[in-house]
Amino acid sequence: MCGSVDGTTAAAARAGAHVVRLPFNLGIGGAVQTGFRYAHENGYRLAVRVDGDGQHDAAQLGALLGPVLADEADIVVGSRFVGAKDDGYRSSATRRAGITILAKTVSMFVRRRVTDPTSGFQALNHKAIALFAAEAVPPDLRAN
Repeated sequence: MCGSVDGTTAAAARAGAHVVRLPFNLGIGGAVQTGFRYAHENGYRLAVRVDGDGQHDAAQLGALLGPVLADEADIVVGSRFVGAKDDGYRSSATRRAGITILAKTVSMFVRRRVTDPTSGFQALNHKAIALFAAEAVPPDLRAN
């Protein structure tokens, strides 16, 4: 997804990626949802999201894909914190506190340990793609 003017579109196209060009920058949420909508509308059975800020180790892609490919999970979220060395990802104390609270809350609802719910490293199957491709505006707030 490219709405930026920093050369990302050209670099991705040169590398052989299918690029969805946006007319303007929609921000992270708009770009991610556009990607999921593109994947859903084009029949993708699997999608991987990797933020481009260098926080995630792409060499861990196999570990991320494993549970999705084995039909053990609809979505797997990589963590910047599990197994991280001291020189790994560090955020501000306030952000870490917020991530911790959110992680505990999400863990309680999904009944699995979640350590990094704001991670931009995710693998999703077709069910999760469809969920995230859906309209974000609640039906009662949509214009008729």
